[in-house]
Amino acid sequence: MGVEEAGYGLRPEQKEVLNGLVKWFFVDGERRLLVEAPTGVGKPRIALEFVREFWRRRGRCRVLAVIPVEVSADSKK
Repeated sequence: MGVEEAGYGLRPEQKEVLNGLVKWFFVDGERRLLVEAPTGVGKPRIALEFVREFWRRRGRCRVLAVIPVEVSADSKK
């Protein structure tokens, strides 16, 4: 099962972000990942698919999701 199957149902731009995260983490060895994108892109869905891919490759893990309590002034426009 490749990333394309793990990301079944994602929009093309979401698959692109997911593929980048998978490459950075599993190929390049980066252990700190951050996704910044505008409202409506689907960051939670991308994160869920990344966790699914991690579980598929490495087994269960703990996940920490950080979600800001206050919305920045830029995103209120």
